[in-house]
Amino acid sequence: MHHYSTSAYISCIGLRATETIEVWQSFVPSESLKHEFLLNGILAFAALHIAKLTRQPDFKAKSNSTGSFLSSSSFYFQKAVEYQNLAFESFHGVLQNVTPDNCSAVFGFSILTMLFAIAIPGIEDASQGGGPNLNSMQSIFTLFEYLRGLASIIEVSKDWLASGPFRVVLGTFDDYTTDNWRITNADAAQALNRLTILNDEFNASSSATELSKFATNKRAISLLEFCYAKQNFPPALTDETLAQTAKDSSDIYRGHIVGWLGMAGGDFVSQLRQSDSLSLLIFVHWAILLGNLENFWWSHNSGKVLVAEIAGVLHTRGEEWEERTRWARGKVGLL
Repeated sequence: MHHYSTSAYISCIGLRATETIEVWQSFVPSESLKHEFLLNGILAFAALHIAKLTRQPDFKAKSNSTGSFLSSSSFYFQKAVEYQNLAFESFHGVLQNVTPDNCSAVFGFSILTMLFAIAIPGIEDASQGGGPNLNSMQSIFTLFEYLRGLASIIEVSKDWLASGPFRVVLGTFDDYTTDNWRITNADAAQALNRLTILNDEFNASSSATELSKFATNKRAISLLEFCYAKQNFPPALTDETLAQTAKDSSDIYRGHIVGWLGMAGGDFVSQLRQSDSLSLLIFVHWAILLGNLENFWWSHNSGKVLVAEIAGVLHTRGEEWEERTRWARGKVGLL
């Protein structure tokens, strides 16, 4: 808890606002004394941060590698997983009974869990030898599965949250429903439009199952377009311009990227778990945006790892998928 309150909390979204610093450094730990799931979630997040900090750089690896695990780092990684599992054991029951008294704890835990999930691929990619050996793609999807229904829960408790400390970060997606936004980068707009075309081609039929997939993917794509619209990308998405964009973007805009995970919905997460090809392709286009969060330890290298891993899965399903992932692979430096 000491490590969280003095170090790890700094990497939570939106810290440039003084009110948000108070939320993550003081309010969230205070709430954890009343809610076991939040306490274990904080300990998991802090342990994962220590695991990241205590890794030994691997100078023999490529320059984009993030290091190999020391025994102490591997220990903290395993503790992070243990605490996260304990958190979910008690969190599952709470999801069925969100109240004014626990809604802030639920919301805070959900954000910490999403950051934890995003961190896993980058850490997994760096592990060697005695380090953890999880499938990054399945690990992150499993964590998302625990947060199924988060968007609807937030909607139900929105008024309660709006009157509490999290009001300063709650409005991230408020502009979405106004339709008063557009993607200014033509390259990104074309790439996302291709997803819409594929969704029409694959799922817009009379089959109830396909219509359900169509609606789920349509919402995920639309929300993703909103995230891209909020990034104000420069014309060319090079490593240098992405880094500058990440540096210049306000925290609330970067918060849209993390928020997409919850807003895309439980049905979309289920499709990811089922390895639905188009859902995976949509997810790959979201993973690119993690490059805008590279200055946060929990995002470092995760986007590139996810794009590479999911593209590898899709490429086994036909040559056409190599072309469909080309844009995303190019944006993270895999071409």
